[in-house]
Amino acid sequence: MTALNQANRLYIGGAQASAAYIGSTRVWPPFKPTDIAGCAVWLDAAQLNLTNGANVTAWTNQGSGSQPVITGTPKYRTNALNTVMPCVRFNRGAGKIRMTGTGVDKDYTIIYVGRRWNVTNPGRVITARGTASNLLVGFHGYEGDVCYVEGWITPPQYPPANTLWKMYGADSTSTAPARFFRDGWVHSTGAATPSLGWGGTLNISGYNDDVNLDIAQECDCEVAEVVQYNRKLTDAERGQVERYLRAKWFPPLWTPFDLGGNCLGWFDCTEPSTVQVVGQGVNNWFSRVGTMVASQATDAWRPPYLSSGGVNFTLNVGLAVASGPASFDVFVVAKPNPHAPSPVNWRTMLRSAQGHEIILEDGSARLGIYNAGFFPATAGRVSPINMTSDAAPAPFVTSQSDTLNTDSPAWKAFDGVTTNYAHSGSPVSTQPYWIKIDLGAVRSVGWYKYVARHESQDGVIPYQQWKSWTLAGSNDNSTWTLVDTVTSVPNFALGEARIYALDVRAQFRYWRWTVTEGTGYTPPYACAAELELHDGLTWESVMGMAFARVAPSTTVVMSRDGGPLVSTGTPLAAGSCAPTTGFGALYMGTQPSQGFGNVKEVIFVPYGLESERQRVEGYLAHKWGLDMLLPADHPYKNAPPLNKA
Repeated sequence: MTALNQANRLYIGGAQASAAYIGSTRVWPPFKPTDIAGCAVWLDAAQLNLTNGANVTAWTNQGSGSQPVITGTPKYRTNALNTVMPCVRFNRGAGKIRMTGTGVDKDYTIIYVGRRWNVTNPGRVITARGTASNLLVGFHGYEGDVCYVEGWITPPQYPPANTLWKMYGADSTSTAPARFFRDGWVHSTGAATPSLGWGGTLNISGYNDDVNLDIAQECDCEVAEVVQYNRKLTDAERGQVERYLRAKWFPPLWTPFDLGGNCLGWFDCTEPSTVQVVGQGVNNWFSRVGTMVASQATDAWRPPYLSSGGVNFTLNVGLAVASGPASFDVFVVAKPNPHAPSPVNWRTMLRSAQGHEIILEDGSARLGIYNAGFFPATAGRVSPINMTSDAAPAPFVTSQSDTLNTDSPAWKAFDGVTTNYAHSGSPVSTQPYWIKIDLGAVRSVGWYKYVARHESQDGVIPYQQWKSWTLAGSNDNSTWTLVDTVTSVPNFALGEARIYALDVRAQFRYWRWTVTEGTGYTPPYACAAELELHDGLTWESVMGMAFARVAPSTTVVMSRDGGPLVSTGTPLAAGSCAPTTGFGALYMGTQPSQGFGNVKEVIFVPYGLESERQRVEGYLAHKWGLDMLLPADHPYKNAPPLNKA
């Protein structure tokens, strides 16, 4: 069936299910969201028969649920996406949609294509309605990539809002954790199931209609298509809807399939069919292309497959890789996990039969090849270790809530001398103690270090060691955001340094530690020999992207998060080959150790394939929501790579 309407749009497919504009080559299969059972809401801007700028007074819900109630004057915009596709624009305070009786509650899947076209009027784009239900997907306030399902299921720090089009989704059941999707990939998952669900409601622009919340929660946004089901779709069903929406509204994106024969191996945790779980964990992890397989025959050594996505290489688990190349470029998206005896421990990503390892080391922030030398990280500490007063050297400024005497000011925690220290003026059990540093500019932090005092009353426990504290950040020295909470830590050794990694990098100018519990003295005071703030290195306990270029008799080259290539400086031995024998430090038939952590995706390409390196980085960064970590001059900083065809 083909129909041409007055806006000169040509629809292709049954019941005008799919559309392509005249003069465009954009044609997609005649799939309809209603082809999948349970479709309660389907609003499609491509089905509206309006002229550019016209008021949208009705928008037919083609699902089984109720029809939307439109108030104000949302506008129809042609040529909004990719210069050819339409959308409905909402202006804050001048237009919104409210739906009740959709038939969607605690069991649901929702996927939509939308954006905020003006970030100075922020608010909520897609939400449940009223005070009984509280869900939002994709946008809130000045942030993007967020989801709230009776509680936040996104990391505590998220990228600031922009005007890019996104495809967001979420699903859950009455018993399963909620999941949040960005552009078709699992972004995060929540620990709790919503207690109230959607309640048969759905809003576009804003939350409830309380007079005190209405305008503040509405936003300047545009929506192209919304699809909601009254059940949690299978991953295959959800993928079908996402592929339909992507083909319809977005340019075709580049994937490793476009590498052709240059993709030697592609281990992708988001493709469940490639991860075979037997007994206690992963028995086989199959490459999506080629013949590489990562296997573990011993049940006790199998790594768990996480429901949130990823193969988790904890201590004493690992996979052996068959058909691995001897020379290769490798890309890894992962989040290292600290393990005993302390977070200061290396963990191995890949290991060869010859004993050469690609190591991402936690405590000393090193990335390198075992038996072939290490090199220090090219970026690390963002706080000073040479302060001589609370205001020198510039631009750093330190302060504390109180001090014991003139010998223990705040700056001594940043002077690089572990025998000097900052000290509270009163017991923290009486009054919490805080110490603060102004870095002079907004800096990214992924982990920090605390060094306890080198002296003790009993020769074992340091004087006035911190036991419980929080770390907060601010950009105006007034409004503070909680970044980390530490409670009841085990006793330190004299002068011991410990590292505390943030789940997600935080970006602030001012940083403040507040100590609420201490030990090592009665009554408990607070003392810090040294404090250090470091940027979020990929090989710390934050999710990031690593790259290595490995070949026998060759100096290994590495980078992190799409940054500059750095050489280890020491060539591998001539006899080292096939370094892909093991994931997670599998010691060739013996029990593995030094587990790496949560591995999301691994891609192998031929050695030195520089023409595709940044393209793979761009693909991985945007797929996993790491694009904010790419350098400013990276060619795919602002948009993912497109299919070259």
